[in-house]
Amino acid sequence: MNRSKTAAILTCLSVTSLVSVAAADKDSSNEQIIAPEYLEPAGVRIFAIEYVGKVSGVPDGAKRLRVWMPVPQNSTVQRIRALAFSQTPRLNTEPKYCNKMTYDKNHVGWGLGSTRHACDVGKGNCTDFHALFNSLCRAEGIASGFEMGLYLPYEKGKDEPLGGYHCWAFFRVPGKTWVPVDCSEGDRIAERREYFFGAHTPNRVTLSTGRDLVLEPRQSGEPLNYFLNPYAEADGKPVKTEKSWSYRDLD
Repeated sequence: MNRSKTAAILTCLSVTSLVSVAAADKDSSNEQIIAPEYLEPAGVRIFAIEYVGKVSGVPDGAKRLRVWMPVPQNSTVQRIRALAFSQTPRLNTEPKYCNKMTYDKNHVGWGLGSTRHACDVGKGNCTDFHALFNSLCRAEGIASGFEMGLYLPYEKGKDEPLGGYHCWAFFRVPGKTWVPVDCSEGDRIAERREYFFGAHTPNRVTLSTGRDLVLEPRQSGEPLNYFLNPYAEADGKPVKTEKSWSYRDLD
């Protein structure tokens, strides 16, 4: 997957060093100066200002960026003191996509596990959340895995409709361990967000691991997007299957 496109962001604070005065500006006839004898009496107000400039939309691959900033000058009606940078100008990148993902199945295209869909729409179910997570990890060279299975109610003995499936992910800390992640549950249950970045609840059963699956023995059809329902072929052609499931607690 290609990495998400980025936009360059330049932030400058109090930019005196970025300004020069043109020769024409030194000609007093070009300055808008009010002669003191024409000034009406007025009060005095002393205050501090921080001016923040931001540049965005810089084309990818740009080699040179020049920035001009307006700077206040002394005049007959204002006095400027302590004009300086409050911070060093800095260049950051801001993702154009994937800033926010929301658990939402009320739209067309959810549930296919498409990173492009997740980036374009910004919502989906567990499959879409973890497709995006896997892609972001791998774009940064971090090993990441995908699992799909069945998901019981959180509370034992609770009578509620069973979901069709659930999926989750892992990422690899090199030389140490795989770390479990459940991004979609972290979004749905905000108070457990920290828990789901590093743990999985015990109410799940893994049925398959990975995407684009080739079965054993190998199927005649295309690799499976994921493996949840039974898969069957008649004379080498896929045929429709379905599943049902139930559970009971034994403790």
